[in-house]
Amino acid sequence: MLLKYSTRTRSPWGFTFTPDEQVQLSARALERHPLVIAMVCGGDGVAAIRYDAYLTIAAQRATALRVSCGRLHGKHYRITGPDGHLARKVAPSEWHQILDPQGAL
Repeated sequence: MLLKYSTRTRSPWGFTFTPDEQVQLSARALERHPLVIAMVCGGDGVAAIRYDAYLTIAAQRATALRVSCGRLHGKHYRITGPDGHLARKVAPSEWHQILDPQGAL
């Protein structure tokens, strides 16, 4: 899992992925366990996605890239990257299901 944190108090929250982080994510994705990216949106909540979903909005680059999470009060997160936005919105409470699909936590 990679945790990213934004100190911004309101939507949208921005997260920068450096070239080194992108290379490390790519290498970790080859491991046995699914790779999850959890973006902590200030005190609002956590937007978590699997690495394969991340790649649909932010393909690896030689430069830093920015991913943005935004949401209206009481709604789900819309996650956008340089290659577009996720096809679906992410619930703030979804992170624990992504981390532990069998419910062992």
